[in-house]
Amino acid sequence: MGVKAPSRLRSLLLPLLGVLNLRQRRIQELSLLNEASRAIIRAELDVDALCELVYQQASKVLDTSWFHLALFEELNYELKVRIQNGQRLPPEVFNLSENEGLMGWMRRTGRALLVEDFERELPHLPAQPRYHAEHPPRSGIYVPLLAGDTVIGTISVQSSRPRHFNANDLRFLSLIADGAASAIAKARAYDALRTRIRQLQLIGEVGRQAATFLDLDQLLPSVVQLIRDSFGYFAVHLFMVDDEHQQLLFRASTATDLPFWRGRHERLDYGEGVIGAVARTREPLLVNDVHREPRFILDLAGTQSELAVPLTVGERLLAVLDVQSDRLNAFDDNDRFVLQTLAAQLAVALDAANAYTQQQQEAWTLAALLETAKNIARASDLDGLLATIVRLPAVLVGCDRVAVWRYVHDDDTFAPVAVWGWPADARAALLNHPLPGAAAPLLDEVRKSGVHQQIDNLAMDPEMLPAVARYCGGSQLLALPLVTRATVLGILLLDADPGRPNWSESQITIALGIANQAVGAMESILLAQAAAQQARLTQEIRVAREIQTDLLPASTPQLVGWDIAAAWRSAREVGGDFYDFWELTGPRLGFVIADVSDKGVPAALFMALSRSLMRAAALDGSDPCYAVERANRWITRDSQSGMFVTLFYGLLNPLSGELVYTNAGHNPPLWVQTDGTVTPLATADIALGVIEHPQFHEATTTLEPGDVLVCYTDGVTEAINSTEVEYSVARLTTLIQQHRAVTAHDIVEAILDDLLVHTGNLPAFDDVTLVVIKRNSIPAS
Repeated sequence: MGVKAPSRLRSLLLPLLGVLNLRQRRIQELSLLNEASRAIIRAELDVDALCELVYQQASKVLDTSWFHLALFEELNYELKVRIQNGQRLPPEVFNLSENEGLMGWMRRTGRALLVEDFERELPHLPAQPRYHAEHPPRSGIYVPLLAGDTVIGTISVQSSRPRHFNANDLRFLSLIADGAASAIAKARAYDALRTRIRQLQLIGEVGRQAATFLDLDQLLPSVVQLIRDSFGYFAVHLFMVDDEHQQLLFRASTATDLPFWRGRHERLDYGEGVIGAVARTREPLLVNDVHREPRFILDLAGTQSELAVPLTVGERLLAVLDVQSDRLNAFDDNDRFVLQTLAAQLAVALDAANAYTQQQQEAWTLAALLETAKNIARASDLDGLLATIVRLPAVLVGCDRVAVWRYVHDDDTFAPVAVWGWPADARAALLNHPLPGAAAPLLDEVRKSGVHQQIDNLAMDPEMLPAVARYCGGSQLLALPLVTRATVLGILLLDADPGRPNWSESQITIALGIANQAVGAMESILLAQAAAQQARLTQEIRVAREIQTDLLPASTPQLVGWDIAAAWRSAREVGGDFYDFWELTGPRLGFVIADVSDKGVPAALFMALSRSLMRAAALDGSDPCYAVERANRWITRDSQSGMFVTLFYGLLNPLSGELVYTNAGHNPPLWVQTDGTVTPLATADIALGVIEHPQFHEATTTLEPGDVLVCYTDGVTEAINSTEVEYSVARLTTLIQQHRAVTAHDIVEAILDDLLVHTGNLPAFDDVTLVVIKRNSIPAS
């Protein structure tokens, strides 16, 4: 009995001792939790300090030789405290976009996880671990940091031994996580606020400093350097907009050596690359892994991430700001906010600088154009003007060589007629030596398009102007058309040595102004020369008309029993029609009416020749066919012009009324008898001046009292009205029949009046000549 009593007592006391030990352990845990909670509450709002504190408090109860505390930031997972095998490792960031692992599962579900043995439980876990270690953990606890309903991070402890942790450990770590999550969330919010305030202060400072620059050449490099210095970006680029060409111009960068942009002439098309995409959409573009972005263009070695934002004022795109990082996943929404806010301030400063630069350029351009106008106004002749034109661009635009190439329309060639700055060998080889258009594609393209063209490096494209490339190498060319009234007079060519900046907008504007003023002055001088020449020509033609009029009979012959009238109207100042009379023994009257095949001055000269030769051939009293044959022979031999003359020559006996005539291809005169019968008078002969030895014929008729003979040129019958209907022989015939009883003068006036009714206000197309012969009675013998 005495032996059994202690045994029963132990059996009663052991459960009680277990309860007491568990209670004591719970009290100790509560005490530690209470201490941890107070420590967390007392801790400053510093995320890193809080994470470290959580690690220290957890270490008082748990084995934390493998301990991770990580926070989520969008798709990234940042290990703030990283202890492995008792060794502290530096923080590290992971991206969960492809494989979320256990951490991603906790973020998504908000649930904790106790793994007693990974080898046994791995197939049944809700998510597979991301790591692939040589000696992976055998057990672990994974607890989410829940701030309200949001998982902001995770705490995990791991061990290389299986079943190293139990449910009590999970409960303890979960309680610590619950207290820490709220404090960490507040600290992060406080950190974000402090960061935002600091960023806004930096943005304001950058904006203030940027606003102090009005010169774009000073502003742009200063801006990119300020941004890099203030925010620590790996590289900062700034691209200006060229709306006309839908391109971006690489204008400033913190990187010192970028051969990529030099090779592209510092230009990028809209839509090309990340920066071009921003220019086209006018929306920011964040790329946290450039290797996965097909639009990315590598311009700087080491770039891993890129963020580009547009600089806009209203609807206008001014520039694109681009920052790059040498780390993956380097940018987040915070960086986007910073750059967008900064871009808004910089856009204002840039717009002001643009306005200032534009005002400066406009002022300089105006001054340059005024200077151009003054210099050009002093030129009194074309040579002086050309010498002025080639000097001005060197001073006002800034170039090394200038040439004016005259375009010769007749043979489609270009010839330099004035040069400045060219080497002596180039002057000797090219000056006044025309180039075919095919040998000067640049000049020919400008001529055809009427638009200026530029070449940044002639050595890269020498076939555009081989003659210049041979002497000037890799120069930069700017070719401007000299156009007036849609006619290209020539090309103004500006030439700059390699290494100069590309032609700027202001340089091109001034060059265009010089070209426009030059061509205006050239046109004025050429018009003045043309006016003087025209005045001389007008005077010469006036004299020629007077001479030609003097060649016509001053009056018609006055024969007893006959009434003769004539009229001559030239379509131009001088004409090719003529008529003439000469009295011969017998008595006989010779008369002629003729029409030269051309018009104007050439016809007038040929008319004078034909009249003189015809008169000379007929004055000996030869029969009409022989006189016309002789005149044709002389005309054919003396004329090399290819012109000819139609002619009707009649020999009239005033006593008998007999008319002997030859018609050399002329409009048949109309013989109207007293009863109204109309007979055309023709012989089968050709015009004079066509062939040297044709055979001419003659015919004879007799004009009776009351008969009328109307001789005319085709300027009468072929005159057209507004509907292009000819006056016609039929209408002329009818009119003569109606007026055969009136005088010869009245018949001429009736024909001219009716012709005016037909043509109206239309100008005469051809010369008009009339000779009317009417027999009134039979004179006494």
